Amino acid sequence: MNLVINHCYGDKLFKSFDNNIYLESMNKIKNAKKVLLFQNTSHKDIEKVAKYYDIIIEFKAEIIYLDEIFYEFLASCSDTYEYVLISDSRDVIFQKDPFDYMIENKKNIYMTSEGMKVKDSIPNKNWVFNLLKSQRDYNEQVFENEVLNGGVFGGKAEHVMMLLLMSFTNRNRNSHEPVYNQPVYCFADCYLKMTKFAEICNPSTSLFCITGEGVGKHGVPMKIVDGLACNENNEPYYIVHQWDRTFFAEEVRSRYLEGKKE
Repeated sequence: MNLVINHCYGDKLFKSFDNNIYLESMNKIKNAKKVLLFQNTSHKDIEKVAKYYDIIIEFKAEIIYLDEIFYEFLASCSDTYEYVLISDSRDVIFQKDPFDYMIENKKNIYMTSEGMKVKDSIPNKNWVFNLLKSQRDYNEQVFENEVLNGGVFGGKAEHVMMLLLMSFTNRNRNSHEPVYNQPVYCFADCYLKMTKFAEICNPSTSLFCITGEGVGKHGVPMKIVDGLACNENNEPYYIVHQWDRTFFAEEVRSRYLEGKKE
């Protein structure tokens, strides 16, 4: 059995039907439990999505401690699950079951590369710079690393726990600016590549996930074939993150609305 973990903070998620597109796409995932952790969200809104989840838990800590909340949840049940996927919700679409990809490729960690380098993305460059200001020592090579997305990653349960541990312990810094999980993963990119157990899933070579940030701002090629986001060889990606930032967005919403009329 595998596990998908989402989080929800506040009620903003329920102001459009984009989240429904995500929820229905979860039907592509078969052999997995679905977990929702939420905070500051009305129970009325949670009831609207309850049918899509097997486990729903309200957490009390501030949202900045989310990776620690994920870690603590997995610590209580990691021996129950083989693979874990931690995923944003509203701007994610599952086109195929991502656990099929993980099982087939036999890696312990799967990180989503957005397809550009840190130095070529102003937000990520600034986030990494904020991280580095609180470090004693680092290599300038970090700006040559790939941007690793903090909203979609997965792997074997115990390895995902170690990623989360790396994230929230590295974010626990005295810093004038917030340190997010994404720059921590960007910093770790070159070290993860040294291992045989981690796959950095670049959209030019992997079908694991493609991001709208890469497509919309950095020219990562993506084409639509039979309503699916595909690479240049017409092969569909398993996951599309930030689909609402691409030319694909209105087609996705229109197809969803048409389906509701049928």
